[in-house]
Amino acid sequence: MIAAIGSGALPRRGPAGVLTGAGRERRWASALTIAEHLTALCAGLSVAPRPANVGAERESGQDKPLRIGFCGAGKQAAVLAGSVLGFGAEVVGVCDRSPDAAQKFADKYGRDSGCTVASDIQQLVTSGNLDGLIIATPPAVRLEPIQAAAEAGVPILLEKPPAISIAAALECLRVLQAHRHNRLCTVAFQLRLAPAVVKLRELIATRPVGCVRTVATVPMYHASAAQQYGPGGPRAWELQEEHTGGALPSQAIHILDAVRFVLGGAKLVRGSCLERGEQQMRFDGQEAGGEDGQIASAVQMAYELEGGTFCTHCNHCGVADWLWEMQVLGADISLTLRVGIPTSSLIGSLDGNPVHWLQDERPAAVAGSAAAVEPKVAAWLRRLSVRDGTDAAETAGGLCDYADAVASLELALSVPVLE
Repeated sequence: MIAAIGSGALPRRGPAGVLTGAGRERRWASALTIAEHLTALCAGLSVAPRPANVGAERESGQDKPLRIGFCGAGKQAAVLAGSVLGFGAEVVGVCDRSPDAAQKFADKYGRDSGCTVASDIQQLVTSGNLDGLIIATPPAVRLEPIQAAAEAGVPILLEKPPAISIAAALECLRVLQAHRHNRLCTVAFQLRLAPAVVKLRELIATRPVGCVRTVATVPMYHASAAQQYGPGGPRAWELQEEHTGGALPSQAIHILDAVRFVLGGAKLVRGSCLERGEQQMRFDGQEAGGEDGQIASAVQMAYELEGGTFCTHCNHCGVADWLWEMQVLGADISLTLRVGIPTSSLIGSLDGNPVHWLQDERPAAVAGSAAAVEPKVAAWLRRLSVRDGTDAAETAGGLCDYADAVASLELALSVPVLE
């Protein structure tokens, strides 16, 4: 049995050609609900324990809880706020385009900290009261909060995707780089923190990879689907480009980013994808009217990454006891990572030696808190907790800076759909 966990080299900048094709119309619908499903998965991936004493990670005299602000007060912000409180930090400010939503958020998550309800993002980040800002707005709202936080020098945790389009992402990146803030803007790609993904990356770090195959099952027929996705099922607006950029950047990007991470940050060279017609389905497999439950029956994406690695990604609808899998092949590599609940596995061979590794994905108890702490939130907050002069970029492995996140968006948006 082989076991090794670690992180590899930082990614390199890819060819400028990957920026083409961003404006093509897309009708990818197969990845509907993948983001919801992966959120549920990642909430249980080796849940990072709350430190017994958060202040012990800081310099003497700086043991006050971290003060975190929120831009956006919707469903995902609520999930992240629970993790912030579970870690031992405080929610001290919030702004949202809906004053009522912001007030309800402040009343629920900021009661003990006297949470400020700001009228706009500038007011929130210039208050001088923030150790960090979590941006949990829809993908179309990125530039204004990023610019405000960068100008104020406030570290950012940004929900994926980095932007709704490549053009918007590059504008945000220019702002961050102008303020030397790129590495202080973390994009929440949580699969990079999954133990099985980290292990796979380390095992193949020094070996050439010929092929990578990923498969994601949209479990519309699974008995637990209603529990996973809640009443009413998948939300059709997640497929609409004007709201999220479409299914590729809002949902499939999770797994595409994981492929890039496992391969050390390789970037897109070329690619294309095929799609097969839309269906209307409910959780029980019956036909549904309107937009509810709209999915594509099959989508296949083929692309080449730097280093000559050929990759495929497939979404399909069906029943499986796992959520997604990644198969990595090379001259001396044959490894399959299968991620599921309650168990994930990494099985195959490396240099002729068998690999068989299992990971229990059920949430672990979090000391001193009833709330689970999402790994991406815990890693980011631990980075903020280091105030002894250590380079913040080196204090939390697996966190994705904005420039690297743009490369994953390039992969999701720059592969044209074949008509």
